[in-house]
Amino acid sequence: MTVRWSGVRRAGAVAAVPLILGGGLFGWHQYLDADETRPPAVSLSHGECQGLLDDPRFGATLGAARTVSVHSQSIQAQSTDPLTLSCSVQGAGRRTLTVTAAGWATDPERVHEEYGQAPRDFLSFPEGEADAHVGVVRFTCVTKSPADGTERTRYYLATLSLTDSGDKSYQGPGGATTAELVVAFARRAAAKPLACTNPVDLPDGPITLH
Repeated sequence: MTVRWSGVRRAGAVAAVPLILGGGLFGWHQYLDADETRPPAVSLSHGECQGLLDDPRFGATLGAARTVSVHSQSIQAQSTDPLTLSCSVQGAGRRTLTVTAAGWATDPERVHEEYGQAPRDFLSFPEGEADAHVGVVRFTCVTKSPADGTERTRYYLATLSLTDSGDKSYQGPGGATTAELVVAFARRAAAKPLACTNPVDLPDGPITLH
């Protein structure tokens, strides 16, 4: 099994801020005991994306692969800009899973930005929408400043997309599975690295789309 990874970490949201590149900042994704009948587990041992994709359902959507390509990107939180995080894993047949957690200071800002990210032929579930390839879910996160303990409320949108450039007829895992995966990612992101101090309101259990 070959693991290839890359990462970008930005100190702030301003484009002029220099980019810092380095393996020590980002994690390894591992496919464990993968074969055609046993999908791999996807794991990060370090970095901002640590533990966000270790649910076995993520590995099942990617399929077994001899080579895994990984990219992670993080824009660190500032006084007015919440932490933004993105993780992308490419598995079998050039199938790519990308998850992102982006936050805004106000709910209207989130509503404005999410308009272009929602799936086209989506069905709804509590706090989100999904189709066979894309899922989005909204949640509110209260964070505490490590410097002075000040609490700030941030409005987050978690997104998940799954594409397969090697199979144009790829149908995706289905809307309910996509919804459950984006919720699983959002729940892990809220716990760490976002470190939300409030009870985050996300759906529990199997999801039914409407």
